[in-house]
Amino acid sequence: VKEMSLIRNTILECQVCGFHEPQSRCSPNPCYKGVSCMDSLQYPGYTCGPCPPGTTGNGTHCKDIDECELQPCYSPGACVNTMGGFSCKPCPPGLWGAPLAGTGLDYTKTHKQQCVDIDECVDLPDACASNSVCINTVVSSPLILPGDVSH
Repeated sequence: VKEMSLIRNTILECQVCGFHEPQSRCSPNPCYKGVSCMDSLQYPGYTCGPCPPGTTGNGTHCKDIDECELQPCYSPGACVNTMGGFSCKPCPPGLWGAPLAGTGLDYTKTHKQQCVDIDECVDLPDACASNSVCINTVVSSPLILPGDVSH
């Protein structure tokens, strides 16, 4: 046993053999892009850190999470899945809402895009002609009724 240990140590320290410095299993990095790698004594000789936000996997292999499945936007067709996150298309004409984009399922579960009706009769002073009745309709131009109404 002592002789085998001596032979093994001699081979490992042999500069001609090139074994004097153990090579890191993390060079080149076997983990997913941007994921940290740590040498390990257990197979396969390295451990990868967690996958980036908005992705899932074991650190070596990560895949994008489709946040659009949780429907964070005003309509399902308005959601654009991106690598690691999502973004919502702008609200349609006649509606107003802040843009929304985010990363990961936790964010998507707690943030939803809101598109509310713009009252053109109130918000647009010239929406209706003078001496007419302005009636706001959802998601469209105001309905203008002719008449002799003065305000």
